[in-house]
Amino acid sequence: MRASSDATCDEPPKRYDNVVFASINEDEASAEESASTATPRHKQPQLSLVMQFMHCDLKKVLSSGNVTLSLACIKTVVYQIASGVKALHDAWFVHRNLSSGNVLCDINTGTLSLTDFGLARQNGQPPPGCFSQSKRSSGGDMTFNVVTLWYRAPELLFESSYYAPAVDIWSVGTLMAEMLPRGERIRPSTVPSELDLLKAIVELLGTPSEQTWPEASSLPSFHEFAYLPEPDNWPRGMFGDACKESEKLDEFLKSMLMLNPSARPSSPRG
Repeated sequence: MRASSDATCDEPPKRYDNVVFASINEDEASAEESASTATPRHKQPQLSLVMQFMHCDLKKVLSSGNVTLSLACIKTVVYQIASGVKALHDAWFVHRNLSSGNVLCDINTGTLSLTDFGLARQNGQPPPGCFSQSKRSSGGDMTFNVVTLWYRAPELLFESSYYAPAVDIWSVGTLMAEMLPRGERIRPSTVPSELDLLKAIVELLGTPSEQTWPEASSLPSFHEFAYLPEPDNWPRGMFGDACKESEKLDEFLKSMLMLNPSARPSSPRG
């Protein structure tokens, strides 16, 4: 991973590749080595980061066909992903492209790491001394064309250019659903278009209303989609036999997949 140093204190970087990645003190976002070098081709030094070796990504594990994750394993995986997301959010960044292909796995230790920060964006107040406080990003005026389609939050599908780290929380929820044996009830086998994804979301969670999501009607593309009123059809028994643990996990998953971004937890770890 390479990060250019073209940002100054008066020009806050908008993307994560302009930030010293090693400054986040989390195992899920750590660098083994770093080196700053200057070459005739570059006017300013570049920071090169050497990351730990990871065997594969979560997408490959889940698509292997012979892997069934236990509840304990799902909880461990989600916890590690959530820890990495929390580290980013604590540093005032939104990943904006969480997917199973962007979660790396060490099969020997069971350690996971987040990757692909090409779409990451500063959001809110930056860490003290990192950039100018007066010119920080407020979280608005951002592109909605981010996140791999199936992991994309409804506010992005409705073309909102003002969104919060809650878009990452939605993605963590879809990742969790992807790991479930019965996840097909939440995760369609194919999502050919944004319209199809919106239809699937509405059929699952119901049509947004003034009660469930007051701001939805003001989003740019909301009225382009003429949905008939749909009730909440959230499936039960997603985590197998009914028990207190499965019920808690079901509620946890549903909390991350709330239509209203302000109703999602601020941290997927709770």
